[in-house]
Amino acid sequence: MKVLTKLLTIRIVINIADSFFYMASIWMLSGGKEGTIYTAIAVTLFTLPDLLIFLIGPIVDRINPKKILLWTSIVQVVVQALVIFFIINEQRVIILPFIFVSALLSNITYPIEEVMIPKIVEGNKIVLANGLFSFSYKTLDIVINSLSAFLLLWLSFKNMYLLTIFFFLLAIIFILQFKYKSDNEVKKYQVTEYFSDIKFGANYFFSHHLILKLSIPLVLLNLFNAVNAVAMPFFVRNFSHSLEFLGIFGLATGFGGLLGNLLVHKLSQMVSVGKLIIVLLMLDGIMRFIGLVSNNMTFILFFFFLASMFAGIYNTVFASLYQMIPKMDYIGRVGTFVDSFIAIAMPIGGILGGLLIKGVGSKNTLLFFSIVAILASVYYMFNRNIVTLPVVNKIERDC
Repeated sequence: MKVLTKLLTIRIVINIADSFFYMASIWMLSGGKEGTIYTAIAVTLFTLPDLLIFLIGPIVDRINPKKILLWTSIVQVVVQALVIFFIINEQRVIILPFIFVSALLSNITYPIEEVMIPKIVEGNKIVLANGLFSFSYKTLDIVINSLSAFLLLWLSFKNMYLLTIFFFLLAIIFILQFKYKSDNEVKKYQVTEYFSDIKFGANYFFSHHLILKLSIPLVLLNLFNAVNAVAMPFFVRNFSHSLEFLGIFGLATGFGGLLGNLLVHKLSQMVSVGKLIIVLLMLDGIMRFIGLVSNNMTFILFFFFLASMFAGIYNTVFASLYQMIPKMDYIGRVGTFVDSFIAIAMPIGGILGGLLIKGVGSKNTLLFFSIVAILASVYYMFNRNIVTLPVVNKIERDC
């Protein structure tokens, strides 16, 4: 668990940097007359790298993950410095390409951890480990985003990006001190082997009925997650006209997700995974719907707290299944293809979010996710492969 703790520390530090960069960029671009357009483009650029993540799957399976973590963090420092330069010169729109580069580098780090976790923890602790990492890159993101909202009340955008550089430098220090021996690193890796590995990951995914059926509804859920990312800043502006509400809302949803991540290990051992997914998706959709139609700040915070708790549980269950089902040596190639597949519609979500806000308003735009979550629950409910999934300890890895 010592190695896991060090890897988690690196993850948390990188996530803090990512969150500062995300919030500073989104809030800066959402202001002004063209705010909706620029925010939609920014969200699209933040989500676009998810589509490309399958391209690094074979590399993660063949190269020491520590080296990848180190070099992505070094390049991130350079990217943030360039962003500051353009802000100082009042050329804010030019940061859009750097959003894509930073998001791409950030996304590369996630499959690295997905590959490393099953190799450094025992099989029956994978869900617990994923709960910790899910807390870091989902729940902690929300909490740090909310703290960023408060920081933006006092700090300039330039200083927020300077903070981002500080945390990436801190991550580099931790990575250099992190000791991890890769069992499958290769000195020579031919281009033909690389493309063969990509094809293998795709074939494995589409021929594996359980993994495919698990993933299909997640495409729509992620599409409307991207829509929500565009709508949320405008919902906050329309609802309370202040960054304070954004901060309080982020804390409520963040702590809800934290509670879900704390509960998932025990729940997944007591309740069958299929039932957990079905019930919690349904509850997530219902809670969000009630909160939004209430039009009351207290109710919104309470019901989104509950929704985030349910989402924290089922997101960790999904992540664990994608690690526990494929053969150990295939996790990088298969996992990254899954990540790309379920994110295939997210870039469209950024543009769709901007269009929906102009057409039906930010609150009604947020309601779409609730409907999709309920429909996803119904889809799983009528899918025998999902319904019959046992408790997590009885999930069998492919031979």
